[in-house]
Amino acid sequence: VPSKLVYLTDGRTQRIVVGRSEILLKHTSPRFMATAGRLSGLVFVALRFLGKESITDDMIHSLLRRLKHDDIQQIRRDITHAPVWMASALKPLLSSQVDA
Repeated sequence: VPSKLVYLTDGRTQRIVVGRSEILLKHTSPRFMATAGRLSGLVFVALRFLGKESITDDMIHSLLRRLKHDDIQQIRRDITHAPVWMASALKPLLSSQVDA
């Protein structure tokens, strides 16, 4: 089964074919690369993929139930790297716990 892997990079966008698999190195802004390797970055990429109009309160509350206190603290610290619409959507999550 052919597969297509997508990796975000601060380098140029390019396609690499390995056998029947394709790897897409997709350029993204330094703002999104700032949270690479952290759970907050994964949350931001997931919300970005879903899109502004698709984010529901149920999704945010589901995140709240699944994330640990430390994860929410990390998102709180990294929220400056997220677009304004995303920060607004995450507001219930970020205001759910008092800073420790």
